[in-house]
Amino acid sequence: MTVRWLGMAGCALGAAVAGALSCGRQEVWPGPTGPAPVAHESEPMPTPPAAIQVAVEHSYGNRPRILLTADRLAALRGLRSAGAPAWRALAEQCDEDVQQPVTSGYEAWDWVNATLDLALCHEATGRADYAKAAIQYFRALLDDHYKVGDRAGGDAVVHHDDGYPIRTHGCFGAIAYDWLHDVPGMTPALRKHAIDRFAAWQKWYSEKGYNRDQPIANYYMGYFGAVAFAGIAAEGDDPRAKDMLRHAQRMFNSEVVPTYQRKLAGGDFPEGWQYGDMVGAILAIFADAESREGPQSAFDQLTWLRQTVAYRAHALWPDGKHTFDTGDWSDKPALAPTHLLMTLATVLPETDVAERQARALARAAADPREEWHWLAALADDPSRPAQDPRRGPTSYFAQGTGAVTGRTDWSPQAVWFAVTSAPSLSDHQHLDAGHFEIVRGRDPLVIDAGGYGSFSSLSHNVIAVDDKKENDVYSPNQGTWSDTASIARYENADRYVYGMADYASAYDPDGYPKDHPQRSVTRAEREIVFSRTPVAGLAESARVVVYDRITLSKAKYGTTFLLHGGSAPEISGDDVRFAVGQSAAFVTTLLPVGVAPVPVPEPTDLGDGPYYANEPPDGTTSVRVEVRSPPGRLERRFLHSIVVGPADARAPAPVRIEGPGVDGVALADEAYVFERGAPQYRPASLEYGAPSSATRHIVASLAPSGRYAVSVRPDGGGCRVSLQPGSGRAASSAGVLVLEIAPGCTLR
Repeated sequence: MTVRWLGMAGCALGAAVAGALSCGRQEVWPGPTGPAPVAHESEPMPTPPAAIQVAVEHSYGNRPRILLTADRLAALRGLRSAGAPAWRALAEQCDEDVQQPVTSGYEAWDWVNATLDLALCHEATGRADYAKAAIQYFRALLDDHYKVGDRAGGDAVVHHDDGYPIRTHGCFGAIAYDWLHDVPGMTPALRKHAIDRFAAWQKWYSEKGYNRDQPIANYYMGYFGAVAFAGIAAEGDDPRAKDMLRHAQRMFNSEVVPTYQRKLAGGDFPEGWQYGDMVGAILAIFADAESREGPQSAFDQLTWLRQTVAYRAHALWPDGKHTFDTGDWSDKPALAPTHLLMTLATVLPETDVAERQARALARAAADPREEWHWLAALADDPSRPAQDPRRGPTSYFAQGTGAVTGRTDWSPQAVWFAVTSAPSLSDHQHLDAGHFEIVRGRDPLVIDAGGYGSFSSLSHNVIAVDDKKENDVYSPNQGTWSDTASIARYENADRYVYGMADYASAYDPDGYPKDHPQRSVTRAEREIVFSRTPVAGLAESARVVVYDRITLSKAKYGTTFLLHGGSAPEISGDDVRFAVGQSAAFVTTLLPVGVAPVPVPEPTDLGDGPYYANEPPDGTTSVRVEVRSPPGRLERRFLHSIVVGPADARAPAPVRIEGPGVDGVALADEAYVFERGAPQYRPASLEYGAPSSATRHIVASLAPSGRYAVSVRPDGGGCRVSLQPGSGRAASSAGVLVLEIAPGCTLR
């Protein structure tokens, strides 16, 4: 669906775009010349209830209006009096910025932080030198480019990189305008000059800025912040501010809220949290300003903001520092960013559980290299309690991006896994529908091996389909036109997590089905069972079973299961071992039968551009494992068992389970069974044999909530299990039935 700006008569402002954190180097994704994310006009955009829409007509009152309320400034002065670490870091940075000139840094981020740091220091101390230096850097944001006074900026300074700098000069520059509004040196002429710049930048961006009509884009969000914060800060100073406010509120009500509520339900962000962190911070700052002045809470309207706290808690590895790394990251393993968490800890009321949880997560992930000292100081109110969200349910499902995480427990030694199956939503989103990862404690065992800008499916743990470029321009990678990829089934039970990724559209060609009716993949399903049941004799252990069904349009196409470990693979026959630190993952290929895994050094040269890029993260060497299904059939199946445990452990040998229309595996005392043909939607019969040592059977692919008559009988050295539709035991709403089988093949 394309989200379009609802324009207003007489307003020169247009559609929207911007945002992303500085990553220390130029962005390398395709930009406006590359294929855009899928857009389907036929998909309706729901309108949020009018009763809770952000109000358009209201006054913002006394300044500062953005973030710096009286109680927050009082808390900051308390930090100063107490000599708190956050205040000391802020003051030291302010003193440094006063004493020696600061160059702009990457896209003027250094000027942004210097201006806001100094403005906040002035608010807390009243020191004139802080105000004077802040005004100097604020003028640089308006007029300069690289050095203070070079006069190389101005109206055109935001044109670089298709509008990236509007987030620094425009968005955060408008916050600086608000904070510096009444300090010495902020003359009426300087205020008018600033608003002229804000208006010029917004006008250019509305016409030429990148992704100006894509709310799920960091570019869009930088532009939204530029419009919103300039409108709030300049309201009452200039009549143009009213138009900015109306436009920002229409963007929020008509584009941001309905898109995030529907497409990002659950709190994830598809570009990766290197970018989502700034996106969320801008939205939280705006929601705070609107909620203090409007009749309804913008946080209640945009529930995504609170949901991000729960998602971020569950996305953390057991070490509490690193996080699930979908999308683009400059450095890996990906450290959990803190700016959104600090913003929520600052702006949400103390009675809000999300505020206390965000505070706890921000403190746990505090970055000693933090550059937003102004935000860290505002968030560091020691009088406000923190509540660690890392307790309770040990699995989470973010429906919008199809992301599932699970862990054995909340201890630092736990086994953690994640799987994602997202439709095409944004830039910086890798071609990774069906991708999964596994970590034990602090040891990454099955990983995302894609570095920044390395979108290729070959960098991820997915199925690659080589159709010889007959239908997919990125073959053997997935495409960028998926509209239905999702986690179609999900269940978090006491001893296991189950998910089914349905992502055939990830392989659709551009224009399917109207302009390009042929496609190479007509069905792609991945079922995963993550078992929390410890493996006997193995400390901090778990089991993961991955079952793939692929249906091709031509039997000649190549189909390959891809797997990346946190270390070089040790391959012996059908078995692969990844050992990292104190941990190991033991992977066995059960299907296709007789096909041995093959190691392939990365990078792989496929072609130009990020969709072909298969570059490992900086400083790492990657060897992927490939399991290549023989050509000649339309239906392809892959079945893999993974045992996770200590590095010096011996994993139990898997036993393949077969039956009419059934595939599965037994691992020690548990069996995992799947319907070979397709997931059931109406109960149908199913029969299989399993070793008697497997006393718990997790039978998936059944009809959701369907009822089955279950019988078990001895069969040679094992047990024969039969499920018949009708009255009897009910499968879960996700189509999973757990059978407990006693010695002698007796059903409990």
